[in-house]
Amino acid sequence: MDEQILQIWHVNKKAPTPLFKQLAENIKWSIYNGSIQPDAKLPPVHVLAKSLGISVSTVQAAYKLLEDLGLICTRPRHGTIILGVPKNKTSASAVSEDDQEDFLSIINRYLENGY
Repeated sequence: MDEQILQIWHVNKKAPTPLFKQLAENIKWSIYNGSIQPDAKLPPVHVLAKSLGISVSTVQAAYKLLEDLGLICTRPRHGTIILGVPKNKTSASAVSEDDQEDFLSIINRYLENGY
């Protein structure tokens, strides 16, 4: 995993949004904008937790959320890989209005909190 990618992923412990959702949105955005490509490995849970100063269970919850969305796949002892953008979400028009609003609200909160 590219160290630059790890440096752009941030969580704000003072924000009302749960940390696992903040992290999942960071990773999701990196997948959708092409910063991380399909078949790339995500960092091990404990490595990412340490680099962000959060608990392992928070990273596990973020990975679980992304797995439920079909963006990643975790296999014990093999790691977590990017599956890519689901085929039904390959264009901006395929992203639901709720997803767009959620994303914009998160971006606005990050900007308001100095990111």
